[in-house]
This record gives sequence, C-alpha cells and structure tokens, in this order.
Amino acid sequence: QTDHVILGGSNEKNNESKIENPTETIEILRKSTKIFPSLVDHEIKEVSVGFRPIRKINGMTTVRVEFDREKREVIHNYGHGADGITLSWGCARQVIELAQTLIPSSNSVQPEKKRLVEHGQHINLQRHQ
Repeated sequence: QTDHVILGGSNEKNNESKIENPTETIEILRKSTKIFPSLVDHEIKEVSVGFRPIRKINGMTTVRVEFDREKREVIHNYGHGADGITLSWGCARQVIELAQTLIPSSNSVQPEKKRLVEHGQHINLQRHQ
C-alpha cells in the first residue's frame, strides 16, 4: 500500500495494558512529524497496541526459531523484542523452511498470507484525499 505509513513504536517494560496510551500516541506523532513534516497531511486510521516478547540469555536478547523439543509439529518463533520488524522476514523464512520438512509434498504448498501482528504501539496513517 503506497497511501499508508506505520509509525511507532514505544517500549514500556512491565506494562501489560492492551489499551492505547493517548500520551504515547501524541509523542509518537510529535517525533515523527518533526522528522517528516509531510505526515501532518495524514489522518490516523488505526492505533494498535501489542506486546514484544523478549528472551534474554546471559543478558543478551536471544531469538528462538526451532522445533519444540516434545512436539515436533510446533515451531517456536519468539524473543525478537524491539527488533521484531527487522528480524521478521528472515525468521519467517526459517519457519517456512522448518515447516516444509514436515509436509511430504512441500513444493506444491504455498504458505497462507496473513497479516503480521504488530507489536508495541503503532499508528496507521492515511493521506487525506
């Protein structure tokens, strides 16, 4: 979509609220329009709030993309934290490769396209028509 832009996000430890924080929304908009003044001509279409699962081992963020040890048909893909959008494409590719090893004729199977869940608070803007 060329008429949409997603802004974000925020990062609050130990906040489990699924409700938008209007102050955070205003702050994201303020920072974004300071860098890109043309965003002022857009209207807010959606504000989404979610969670960024993070996994730390020895103080380092560690992503897990692997089969479950007990149930091989379960593939874990988590621990991305704030790097989720950056790592999502590569990790998704790894998940597909793992899943294809479970499907006998995997060459003919196309993965279903689904909207990826956005983590953190994001704002979806659309240009005024």
